[in-house]
Amino acid sequence: MALCDQLEAARMQREQCRERLVAASLQRLNQPSDEPEAFRSDARFALQVLPSLTSTPAQIKQLRQTILNLAVRGKLVEQDAEDYIEGLLKKVQEDQRKAFASGAIKKPVLLSRLHEDRPFAIPPQWDWMPFGSLVVQGPQNGISPKETAKLDAPKALTLAATTTGKLRPDFFKAVDLKPEQAMPYRLAKGDLLFQRGNTREYVGMAAIYDIQPGKYIFPDLMIRVRLSDNLCLAYVHLALTSPPLRDYFSAMATGSSETMPKINQGILCDAPIPLPPLAEQHRIVAKVDELMAICDQLEQQL
Repeated sequence: MALCDQLEAARMQREQCRERLVAASLQRLNQPSDEPEAFRSDARFALQVLPSLTSTPAQIKQLRQTILNLAVRGKLVEQDAEDYIEGLLKKVQEDQRKAFASGAIKKPVLLSRLHEDRPFAIPPQWDWMPFGSLVVQGPQNGISPKETAKLDAPKALTLAATTTGKLRPDFFKAVDLKPEQAMPYRLAKGDLLFQRGNTREYVGMAAIYDIQPGKYIFPDLMIRVRLSDNLCLAYVHLALTSPPLRDYFSAMATGSSETMPKINQGILCDAPIPLPPLAEQHRIVAKVDELMAICDQLEQQL
């Protein structure tokens, strides 16, 4: 029994050391050095050792957040010194003009760069843009009619369908709504859904509708938008679910009830997006997918 006690003490000491190393590595990445080579050294070390050191679900969650945090800071992939964002912004602005002419948006949002209150430094090829300047349809609040038992009734997603940041279509309810009434709220592939109200941990959470068009409608506690086709939707969604943007929505949400604070369309459109050139958006998404796959493997092993 004394030997068992010694083994248990040794195991606890090892786990404490492991947790300290993981926490220190993640903190160093989330507060990157101003020296590029020093940061690259930190990142190489962390990405090499963290998979073997990560041993709890909480650590994997922290690792996922760190990956997203690095992605929106321009720290995951190399920048192309000759690739700037101006050409992309002109195309997005033209898409907004067309959307305004067709009535898809109320008015174009000027592509005015955010020169003040920048949350953090980004590469010179990038720029900060208000989210509303990327939208070509919406924002539009949903509808919440009464629930019904009719089998042929329209299906409305519930908040639980988007709380994780990924669409979970098994969370829905049938609603008492005529087909013509449901039509304006039918979802199409590529729609972005935001939680208009929830706890501070989840308010503003975004998910992409990527399944059968028209199968579901969206509820009043969600906001729908559609982005310009000249953007990488997966990157913008990645940015919206990253720690800096999650902190923004949590801080900006208001309401008399702390259990259900809300954001409005103005708060959504003012959300600051760190936007890289299009080619880099795709490179970032590919790198994030690669690293998230490692996190998925770690969760399966646990």
